[in-house]
This record gives sequence, structure tokens and C-alpha cells, in this order.
Amino acid sequence: MPRPARSAAALGTAVLGLLAAAGPSVAALPPDLLPSYGLRAVEPPVVAADFELPRLGGGRAALADFRGRWVVLTFWATWCGPCRAEMPSLERLQRQRGEAGLIVLGVSVDTGRKSAAAFVEELGLSFPNLWDERGAVGRAYQATSIPLSYLIDPQGRVVSLARGARDWSKLVPLADGLLAAVPPRLGDEAARIAQAPSATGAGVAPVALPPVFDPPTAEVALLDPAPVAGRPFELEVRLRWAGDLAEYLPQPPLVHLPEGVERLAVTAATSSRGEGSRQEGGRGEKGGRSGSLVTYRLELRAAEPGSYALDPVELRYTPRLETAAMASRVAGPTVEVGGRRHPAAVPAAVAGAGLIGLLSLLAVRRARRPAAEGGSLLEPAALDRRLEEARRLRLGGEPGAALRVLAELLDLLGESAAETEGELAEMLERARFGGQPPAGEALTRIERRAARAIEARRPDPRREARRRLRLRHRES
Repeated sequence: MPRPARSAAALGTAVLGLLAAAGPSVAALPPDLLPSYGLRAVEPPVVAADFELPRLGGGRAALADFRGRWVVLTFWATWCGPCRAEMPSLERLQRQRGEAGLIVLGVSVDTGRKSAAAFVEELGLSFPNLWDERGAVGRAYQATSIPLSYLIDPQGRVVSLARGARDWSKLVPLADGLLAAVPPRLGDEAARIAQAPSATGAGVAPVALPPVFDPPTAEVALLDPAPVAGRPFELEVRLRWAGDLAEYLPQPPLVHLPEGVERLAVTAATSSRGEGSRQEGGRGEKGGRSGSLVTYRLELRAAEPGSYALDPVELRYTPRLETAAMASRVAGPTVEVGGRRHPAAVPAAVAGAGLIGLLSLLAVRRARRPAAEGGSLLEPAALDRRLEEARRLRLGGEPGAALRVLAELLDLLGESAAETEGELAEMLERARFGGQPPAGEALTRIERRAARAIEARRPDPRREARRRLRLRHRES
């Protein structure tokens, strides 16, 4: 039978009273236990707002039903790739430590119940999964970015959260430490604790997390109000979050492109916003927090006139302490693409003269290019100039630009070795799309590598003399 709904104030009073009567405090946890496993501690712990939702397998369940246990509350969706990746490890964690007093509780934020239920059945998930039919629980728990998981202690308090996908089966030693530090309350004691009334999904109170845990938000806008078929137009995605640029590593957004629309290019620009800048919800106004902004511009093109829905726009970003991306979705615009505008006719003679002139200009430029660049791009003098440019950019406070020049130089020299290609590509990705400049030590290492490769190409009179001596010896 569903429990009666209560007001947020009455619910808060009941939960606080329950916590006051609870036994061991979360202070019993070793201070370095959570961070050593890549989890962020919520200090001080906050009350986990109760809720009741339909189960995907039938019936209903409430968070209060699991009071007295350690709970891993995870929010997911069928369209979220990182969610799918971590689900099997959550299942393993449940099977390995479920009997000891830990429970994994999933909440689907999908708009459709059937697809979510099919997802659970496909993956063979045995832990309880609920459906957030109105989205109220996801909003209360700030699950605008998923996967998002909360660690709730037996007293009903959020002590930690984990953003992004992870291998939860590797956290079995953490689960053992938690169960030892604050033992679960099972049997009759758990039943007594769980008798406190719960709230319905529609009336759940927001969880009062510290501001630093706010996930990124995004705004999407079409820059060209009247795009034309066959010509590029731009879609702007402004990704913003609290804190500095290093808090997240964003990736280029994925836009649903209907048939007939193609993506040509994507560029990114980053900035940090000071306390005086206005941010969403009033945060970041004078006296507020600072924040960060990454602006993506996607160059698109529609082949034919028509109406095209660029929706949804999927955002992906990796939190600083995590190893896998999170995902969220925002609504995209519908673009009305007009017909091609045909230029006025140009006399054939004029057009021919213009074409000949253009070809002549290109030929002159091609003829002049080697002289302007000092001969071949692989000549030591030309390579030295590129290396010097990278050094100038680094010393001038532009490490991202210096990294790009060095990457081009190494590629030109054929020095993109397999063992370092991944590292270099990741550094370029972070600098270009995440606004995170490379570390000084790493940049210096790449610069030295480029310098050694250039030096190896420099003519050496002694080496040439030895080569001639070997040739004469062979001929004799």
C-alpha cells in the first residue's frame, strides 16, 4: 500500500529526528577512505530526500524501504552510453555485497517505461530499479547529468557522490570498509527504522548539496536566422558550470542530425567567468561564485530546403576525478532552410578572364611558397623556425597554441610514435575542447623530443666524412 504523502517540512523534521536517534556517526569513516577510491565526500553529510516511485518490474518502492543499509543510489537512462557501460559492474557489486547489507537502487530518468524495463531485462539486472515518471526525483537529486550515483549511509544521509561511469566491482574493498565502519541495521531493527513515512515522487524535497556539485548546463542557439540550402550555417552550444575550467573535460556535443544535414566542422572557445558576471539562477552575480564557459560552434549544411529538427543535443564531459564521461541532453532548435540564391549571370568572357586570373595567382603563390619558407619544410632552417615559434608561444603564456605547433612539427618529422600518440592526442583534445592547457613538464618533454628529432636531421660533416670513407673501403 502506498505511504501517505507528507509536506517537505514535515518530512524533513521526521528524517532529522530519525538521524538524531540513530547510532554511529559517519564521522567513524576514515577520512581518506572515499577519496582513495575516487569518490567525493559530501561534508557535512546531507539528508537523502525520501521518495516513492513505481518499480520497473511492477509495484512500488521507496528509498525509506532500504533504510538501515548502505545504499548506492544511481540515476541512469537507456540512451546514456556510459550508463550502459557501468551497469554490469553495479550488478556484480550487488551480488557480491548485497547479503552483507549493501543495496544498489537504480532510478531511470527515461521518458518511456517500456524501453527502461526492456533495458533492465536485457542486462539481467537483479537489483531494484524504479521509474522517475515525472522527473521530480531526478530534479531533486540534480540528475541532469548521468550516470550519477549517491552513497547513502544506514542513517539515511548522503555521504558521497560519484559522477560518471566506473567499474563498481573494483569498489568491493571500499564497500567492506564502509560496512565495517558503520555496520548496517538488518532484521527487526531495519524494519523499525523503515516505518518512517515516505514522500511521493511528486513531493520530494531537493537535496541540499554543496554548490561545487552542480553539473554543467548548456544553452543552444542557431546563429544564422535564415540558412540557405547548400551553404554552411552555425549552431552554437554554450556549456557552463561552476568552478574553474579544470573541473570538467568537455567533449564536442553530439547533435541529432536528420537525413539531409551534415556536420562540416566544430570549433571551441573557453573562458572563465568572474564573480561579477551573471550566471544562471542568480549564481555568479556580484558576490557569487565564479564559473567556466566552453562555447562550441558546429558548422552544418543542409543539402535541400526544408524544416530540420536538430534535437536532441547530447552533451558529454568527464569530471576531474573520474575516468569516464557523463552525458546529458538538452533540446535543440528546428531550423528552416531556404532555397539557394542564384547570383546574377556573369558574361562568359568575364568569367573566363576571372578564372584565368585566379589560376595564375595560385600558380604564382605556389611558385613563391618554397622561397618564402626557406626551401623544403623539412630543411633544418624551416624546422628550427617552427620550433622557435612553439617556444615563443609557450613563453608568451599560450601553452595550448605551443602544443599544436609541436604536434604539427612531430607529425612532419614522422615522430608520432605509437607509444606517445595517445598521450599527445589526449593533450590536444583537452587543450582544444576543454580549455585545459598542457602541464609545463609535459610540454617541455615534447619540445625536447622535437628538438632531438630536428638535430638528427641536421647535416653533420663528420658523419658525412665517415660515410664516404665506408664507401671507399667497400669499393676497394
